This record gives sequence, structure tokens and C-alpha cells, in this order.
Amino acid sequence: MRNRWPLFLSASLAAFFLGKKVLKKEPQSAPNLSDISGTYTGTWQFSNPKEQTQHELTIYPDFSIKIDGRDLKYQMIELTAEKFAMQDPLGYHLVISTNDGQPAAIYDEADDITLPIIPLKEN
Repeated sequence: MRNRWPLFLSASLAAFFLGKKVLKKEPQSAPNLSDISGTYTGTWQFSNPKEQTQHELTIYPDFSIKIDGRDLKYQMIELTAEKFAMQDPLGYHLVISTNDGQPAAIYDEADDITLPIIPLKEN
């Protein structure tokens, strides 16, 4: 048993360091904001059937947002090509999700409702 202990210890250390090297992940590069900005930039409309209201959502290239012409103050939570998540000053989340690279729905945590958004064609 005494003769095997150094062999066991060296094999364990070798496996440990080899495993660390194999499992080491390369850092992911940050998403290019100008590419993602183009995905979300534009004007959409959505209807809330619960309140029977229609709203207009505008997102600018700098990610400033207006809903019905009023500035929306928010803190960005997540921004990917698939999802733009934000938190309003009251702590509720709004999430804009995409389908085929275009915004398709908005989730409003305050009302716990997901609504389809439709691109607004400007004249």
C-alpha cells in the first residue's frame, strides 16, 4: 500500500490539472450593441385586451424607449438578439422577445400578460 500512495497522488494531481485545462472555457465576447440595436430599433403597436387599449412602442438606437409618446425610464436587465429585458422604477419587468430576428411580443410583469407587437408602418 505504501508503494502505491505516491503513484495514486501523482495520478490524481495529473488528472486534476488535465481536467482544468480541458474544461477551461474561452471567454465569450460581448455582443455587438450596434447589431443588436438594429434588431430592436423601430416603432410597434400592441393592444391590451384586458384594458381595451392600444399602445405605441418606439425604441431608438441608443435604447431609449417611448410608450405612447412618453419616455420610459428603466434599467436594462438583459440584452441579446432573442430578448431585451428591462425593469421599470417600480420593479416590474418588461421583456421584448424576438422571432426570426424581429421583435414579436412584449411581456408585462405588472399585468402578467404577453402581447404580440406589430411593426407600425410610417407614412
